[in-house]
Amino acid sequence: MLHFIKFKYVPFHSMWLSQKDCLGFIQSSLEVKLSEKYVCCYTISNNSSRIFDLENSIKMLNYKPKDKSENFLDLRIEKKKCMEKIYKFQKQ
Repeated sequence: MLHFIKFKYVPFHSMWLSQKDCLGFIQSSLEVKLSEKYVCCYTISNNSSRIFDLENSIKMLNYKPKDKSENFLDLRIEKKKCMEKIYKFQKQ
């Protein structure tokens, strides 16, 4: 349990969405004129380790996320070390 508490945010920092970016995407979605009736956009902050492509969301909603999970969650772990720790935790 101690390991889970210590590393609980590591797998999710790539999908983190700050309140400011969330509000930015929502506001843009309400103001933008779309050529299509419905669109599906995925929104996350500008995390350096993000695993999802935001290009379509940025184009359609005309909003580029400004925050990064590293600045807010204080996760300064190199990717290799991070994955090793997750792997060790899963083996327990």
